[in-house]
Amino acid sequence: MRTMWNVAIGHCPRLYCHGDRLCTQWLMSAIDRLIPVSVRELWPNEASDFTPWLHANPGILGDVLGTELFPEAREAAIARYSADLLFRDSSDRIVVVENMFGPTNHDHLGKLITYSAGLDAGVAVLVAEEFRDEHRSALDWLNHISQNDFAFRLAPRAPPRHRRGGQLTGRMGSP
Repeated sequence: MRTMWNVAIGHCPRLYCHGDRLCTQWLMSAIDRLIPVSVRELWPNEASDFTPWLHANPGILGDVLGTELFPEAREAAIARYSADLLFRDSSDRIVVVENMFGPTNHDHLGKLITYSAGLDAGVAVLVAEEFRDEHRSALDWLNHISQNDFAFRLAPRAPPRHRRGGQLTGRMGSP
C-alpha cells in the first residue's frame, strides 16, 4: 500500500521519467475511476497548497479553458495587490487567474477585475468550487460588453480522488 500511495502522489516507478513531479502518463493508466471530494482534503490551504499546484500543472486548467497555458508568475504584483497566477495562452494573451475555496464572492470577483485591468490581461479566470448565480451573471455581462479578444472565464474546482481496483490510492498532485 505504501508504494501505491507514493506513486499516486507523483513518484513514477520509472526512475528516469519525472522524478518527484507528477507523472501523468503513469497516473492516467493507474486511475480506475474518479470521485468528487472536498477541495480542502487535497489542498488544505489555498495560497500555499492549491495555488502552487495549479501553477505547476497548467495543462489541467488549460484543458478546462480549451487552450495551452504557459506559467508566467505566482503572486504577480499589481500596485499594492497580488494576482494569484499569471499565464500566457497559446495566442500570447496574458491570463490572470484568481482562485478561491468555497463559493464565489464579491471580493474575489473584484480582485479578478482589478488584476486584469492592472495587467491588461486578455483572459480573466475565476477558479472556485461553486459559482453563485449573481457572479456568473456578472461575468456573462462583462463578456457581452467586452471586446471580442477578451474573455472572462469560470473554472470549476472539482478535485477528484483516485481509486484503483476499488482501493483508495492517494491524492493527485499533493506533495
